[in-house]
Amino acid sequence: MELILKNKLVTGLIAVLLLTNVGSLVTLWILHFRKEARQPHMMVLESEHAPPADMISTVLTDRFHFNDAQLTSAGTLRETHFRQTKTIRDSILVLKEQLNSVLFTDKPDMGTVKRITSGIGIQQARLESLNFDHFHRLWLLADQDQRPAFEAFIRSINERMAPKARMEKRMIIRQNLGSGKDEVKEMIWVEGESGPEEVAPPAP
Repeated sequence: MELILKNKLVTGLIAVLLLTNVGSLVTLWILHFRKEARQPHMMVLESEHAPPADMISTVLTDRFHFNDAQLTSAGTLRETHFRQTKTIRDSILVLKEQLNSVLFTDKPDMGTVKRITSGIGIQQARLESLNFDHFHRLWLLADQDQRPAFEAFIRSINERMAPKARMEKRMIIRQNLGSGKDEVKEMIWVEGESGPEEVAPPAP
């Protein structure tokens, strides 16, 4: 019975992680701006949660050639989007803290886990809806000449989110050979193959 409860808990946590990854598009969008910020002409980040207005304006101008009117509208969209999503992100954080409090118990109440994870899912769905609306409004701001570059940029972010077709997993296995010393063996497991393949350990 205890094993079943643990399995259900693990399943619930995995579901939360998957729902959290749904919002990765915006995260990568923000990380892109932070990367751009390392260029000398960019402003230093003014917030840990969103790229500053000057940084976004520079990228929208350099990459998509937005004019002043478009930049003003984009700035308004940014402020509204950040204000709306912050409330939801704060709610998700509170729910995750509640989930952690259940995690660190010997016999977690699976009813509570289900209620909390369902709440996270609802909030995440709201967040994703706002993200979609925000990017769609940005796309509508672009004219016919600007849209191809904007679409290519968004698609490039989506591609970064896609799982690799073949994911290499490394496992370090220690085996006692009876000589008083442990030998370290490195195993490589490529997704889609029948099993791990032993390889020589790295040179000391």
